[in-house]
Amino acid sequence: KKGKISAREIDYVSRHGEVVKALREWRKNKGLKPGQRIVKTALIDLGVSSGSKLNEIYEVKASSGRGEVYTGIGPLAVHAQNSDCSRTLVLPANDALAPDLAAALKRNNIHLQLYRLTEAGVNLL
Repeated sequence: KKGKISAREIDYVSRHGEVVKALREWRKNKGLKPGQRIVKTALIDLGVSSGSKLNEIYEVKASSGRGEVYTGIGPLAVHAQNSDCSRTLVLPANDALAPDLAAALKRNNIHLQLYRLTEAGVNLL
């Protein structure tokens, strides 16, 4: 991706979209119940809905650092419309997750899905 800040140009590598695309395919391959569909909006990385009801929500992060996990929990908490909506934080497998963060995810019923980036693509584990 390329972007501009003020008058200067910046380059950075972002594989977020690639991870979301792999997650979409992975979730689609798990199968959907009749009436369910996969959704993506500006506010959520990926979800599964039945009509207007969100059944599952996924938030993808580029690292397992404290700041990334904090910013991942927010959308999962805000956009999961009901208590039976499954919430999943998607993190890279090569980053260690701090024990207190892992405990907080478990306490708040947030599932963890790990992925590994390769030169050829994304592997969901």
